[in-house]
Amino acid sequence: MVERTIFDTGLLPAPLRFDAWRDSIGVVLDVDESRARAPEAFDVRVDTWMLDGLVFSRCAAPSQAFSRSLDKMAGDGIDHYMVQLFLKGGVEMRRGRGAVTAGAGAIVGFDMADVLDSLNSDFDLLTIFIPRRRLAPMLNRPDSIHGQVVGGETGAGRLLADAYRSVHAMADTFTPAEAAVAADMLLRLIAAAMNGAAAPERDPPDWADQALTLKARRFAAANLADPSLTPDLIAAALGVSRARLYRAFAGTGGVQAMVRGMRLRRAFADLVSPRLRGLQISEIAWRSGFSDPAHFTRLFRDHYGVSPREARARGAAALAARRAGPGGLDRRYEDWITAIA
Repeated sequence: MVERTIFDTGLLPAPLRFDAWRDSIGVVLDVDESRARAPEAFDVRVDTWMLDGLVFSRCAAPSQAFSRSLDKMAGDGIDHYMVQLFLKGGVEMRRGRGAVTAGAGAIVGFDMADVLDSLNSDFDLLTIFIPRRRLAPMLNRPDSIHGQVVGGETGAGRLLADAYRSVHAMADTFTPAEAAVAADMLLRLIAAAMNGAAAPERDPPDWADQALTLKARRFAAANLADPSLTPDLIAAALGVSRARLYRAFAGTGGVQAMVRGMRLRRAFADLVSPRLRGLQISEIAWRSGFSDPAHFTRLFRDHYGVSPREARARGAAALAARRAGPGGLDRRYEDWITAIA
């Protein structure tokens, strides 16, 4: 059977529950106590399953505000998508200069590499955390999922909502092989639903460029460890000229910036991963496509504001703090979220 954890603040005295929850969910999101309903009477339950490298959970909790700042992103290195089905309650979320509102029955996409400021009413929801590499190649607009809302009344939305509910109902009975099939089904349905959702206004209108940049990202992701990964190599692999490739990336910072950003994100994720603590920082740099450790350290510090060594220390300290949680609560789901990649 697949692994399951149950985080339940009901095991703690009432005065300790809100702080325990805030500390636990702090692995990926911050909670604002001043905007939470009745912290002194707070109660949260999170049931979580590991499905073939996807973290699938059900969470019921009172109204509260969630945020994810630039500092938070730099500090944890988590680079996942989070896709939620609201069984009850809803969310109000800022997106750029506008706002997104979704209620019960809606499916909402979040990008953990983007800032978040949201307010949830009392809610009961199903959530999937997905490593970027698993879903991005299937999306038409991999960098535009943040704030995408899919209504349960749409064809793709209805199928996806039914799949969420079915997986939740059967998760305890899955063998590892069945979990892998369920994970693949969810990924395909999420991609179909998100690809059919309305695109944010910031999306480029040139769909040919979108298709080309998506192919380039896929190729780069599969070859990040190759130090010779250059715009020329990518253009040749895709069968286009270098000038054509540059035009496609003109509005997003350029091809080299795309490759450098992907490499730095992978390095950060590897540095804070409990599974890779035995690797030297130079090995992490090499795995991410940086042949010169000193150059890697300079780029890393410029991008994140801390050295690779400091990032690894922060990750280890955060892991130790999570494992020292109060009341003997089962907090393994936090490690699962940080470990999947």
